[in-house]
Amino acid sequence: MKNNNRKVYLINPAFQLRAIAWMMGISLAPITIFFAAHYYFFWKLRVLGQEIQLEPGHIYFRFIEGQSQQLLLIFLACSFLAMILVAILGLTLSHKIAGPIHRLKIFFIHLRESGGKGKLSFRKGDYFVELPEIINSYLESRENSP
Repeated sequence: MKNNNRKVYLINPAFQLRAIAWMMGISLAPITIFFAAHYYFFWKLRVLGQEIQLEPGHIYFRFIEGQSQQLLLIFLACSFLAMILVAILGLTLSHKIAGPIHRLKIFFIHLRESGGKGKLSFRKGDYFVELPEIINSYLESRENSP
């Protein structure tokens, strides 16, 4: 009864996609704060330049604009990479949760159809590794009882 199909990454798409969406949504909060802080601080620097009555084409403003654009590109690249990593991590973690639950469901269907014979096992690296031992122990005690 061992069927490890590791090619299927979305075992329970509704759960897994929702978990990934939550993780990405939570990750967007600090990213949004960084972008807001970026705009605020560079706006403040522009205001300071205007307060001391620098000409609009002054090198100070060009410098500030150049620094703002460079920092913005770095923020965009880092944010993009962070979201990709969060999606991959979310898929991996949700897979390690959904996989054992799916395997447990299939196992109980098999038990019902086979008259209660079988042994449960999970893949290496899955979560809930204590469940197979408990369930197999229970099933074994039922087989040995009169």
